[in-house]
Amino acid sequence: MTKAVFVVPYRFLPPRNGGQQAAWGFAAHLAAAVETSVLSTPDNEEPKNLPFELLSYLERSPLRYLSLRSAWKTLNYLRRQQVGFLIIQQPFIGLIMGAVARLSGAQLLVYSHNLEYIRFKSMGKWFWPLVYAIEYWVYRRADYVLFISADEREPAIRTFGLSPQRCINVPFGTRFSAPPSDRAAARIRLRNTHNLAADTPIWLFFGPLSYSPNLEALDRILTEIVPYRRELGAPDCRIFICGGGLPPAYQGLEAYRSQGVSYLGFVPNLEDYLLGADLMLNPMESGAGIKTKVIEALALGLPVVSTQNGAMGVDAAVCGGMLAIAPDGDYPRFRALVRDIQANPPAGIPASFYATYHWPNCMKPLIAIINRA
Repeated sequence: MTKAVFVVPYRFLPPRNGGQQAAWGFAAHLAAAVETSVLSTPDNEEPKNLPFELLSYLERSPLRYLSLRSAWKTLNYLRRQQVGFLIIQQPFIGLIMGAVARLSGAQLLVYSHNLEYIRFKSMGKWFWPLVYAIEYWVYRRADYVLFISADEREPAIRTFGLSPQRCINVPFGTRFSAPPSDRAAARIRLRNTHNLAADTPIWLFFGPLSYSPNLEALDRILTEIVPYRRELGAPDCRIFICGGGLPPAYQGLEAYRSQGVSYLGFVPNLEDYLLGADLMLNPMESGAGIKTKVIEALALGLPVVSTQNGAMGVDAAVCGGMLAIAPDGDYPRFRALVRDIQANPPAGIPASFYATYHWPNCMKPLIAIINRA
């Protein structure tokens, strides 16, 4: 049987943010179809009944991206286990794992969450040309590049001169295969938990606020949404902000509490909020790649109002009106979409969404490649 090793060069267990959830979902569903080991750092918290073998060959220090020690251990493992596929998450680890794959005879696959050079360029980072050079070098040497969305596959093919046959769409997925049936009960529970009236609208924004694109999105909510609640037909709405890492200068958003804003910090039971809220606000204008939070929200039946950047990589055609998109920077349009969805909620998420974004369906193109070997 063909064996695969998936390299996740950072702690991803337990999965808390979008990148960690993508790594966990990919690894778990790859292991359901192919004998799989995951190579990562030693600071993962290993749960019971892990569906794959977890190898702590990578160092915690940034030197892991060039560690000859980690490369040697990995090479010996690949040879000993006769591994056919080495799949890396993040192109940076490909600087050394590319050589490991070549020496072992394994095929090298890159699982690309986004075009990193675009993400860093949009954030104004001076080193983005170096990131571009790394991506160019690694992608061109890979046997296959797995893109999380078609919005990134096509630009990568043009920019890096890649063969379309070697570029495969493997979207970020959801474990759900059908719409949730308990949104009404969750709505009641959430309002009871926060002592809100049964008819209080709840709007949600979530994501780690140590990540500058998320913090910028929060600033837009505070300036472009909060002051307009009455115009939006929801003067008494509650806006929950979930996510750790809020800078101290924001003082826990206490100044906005009288305007219906509640900062909850990191929320371990985020699913309760996704099920019980009325809509998700997603005014992201920087950062690259698919915003996994949009898939998470839609999978649980929560309508999303987003900017164009925030909806990048999500196929709106399969969302049945649950994803409303405004041009970046057009906040009158963004507010109009919020008002419309609050007044006339969509009927629900259609089956076409799960046919596209249920994890087993997402993994089919990759499993087909491995099975052909």
